[in-house]
Order: sequence, then structure tokens, then C-alpha cells
Amino acid sequence: MNYLAVEQPTLERLRDAVSSVPPRNIMKAADLAGVTVKSQVTPALYLIYAGDQVQPGDDGRSTYGDAQVVTQNWIVVVAVKHARGGEEAHAEAGEIISEVISALSGWAPLDGYTTFVRTTAPRPGYIKNFAYFPLQFSINQLTE
Repeated sequence: MNYLAVEQPTLERLRDAVSSVPPRNIMKAADLAGVTVKSQVTPALYLIYAGDQVQPGDDGRSTYGDAQVVTQNWIVVVAVKHARGGEEAHAEAGEIISEVISALSGWAPLDGYTTFVRTTAPRPGYIKNFAYFPLQFSINQLTE
């Protein structure tokens, strides 16, 4: 079993459903690690595994204790160019954010998982001429 199995189908879903971002600019966390100010492409999306939470107590365990409900957190970072004032960047990001929410909210990537639910994300970040808007989604899986 691949614990991070939802990554690839989620990337494919974003590439199919988010028309405001070229599919080649929808990438994994590993692609973000090598990005510099000079190499940042926009608009872009980065899918990042953001850890998990194990359901506490008996709520998360099966009757025999051999399976457990785990909530995985995934962040989609929307990257856009940001100029002084930011109105254009916010308008562009707002359109992309709406597409991402529509693509992932209520969608189940694989059997054995619940649907994605939007959850509280980190604050946006602004670096040089770029703005980064994180969106966080959670999904449950039953692990054995």
C-alpha cells in the first residue's frame, strides 16, 4: 500500500480541472524545493503533503485495533506574479483559487478514502514579485 497514493490522482485532477494554470505548471512539492526567484513560473500550483492526524481514542480504531482512521492534509499553493498594489495578482489568484476549490472539494481520488474537505490553511506569503496563496484540504483514509 502507498500511504501517499492520493498525490498522483490529485495532480491529474488539478491538471484537468484548473484551466487557468497550464498543466505543466501544476507540480509536486519536490518541484517547489528547487524554485528560485529567477525560475518561478506563474501562474503555478504546487501540491504538498502537509502531514496527518490520527483520530484519538476509540473513534479512530476498528473493533480489533488493527485498522485506524487517519486524516491526511494536503496543501495546494497558488503562485502568481505580484506587482506593487497587488490588484492584478489578487484577481488572478482569486480565479485560480475558485477553480482549485471546485476541483477538490467533495472529490474522492481513490477507493478507501473519503472526499476532500477544505480546512484552515496557512497565511499567504509574498516574496519579491510573487504571491503564494495556500489552500489546505483534508481527506480520511482507513489504514491497516
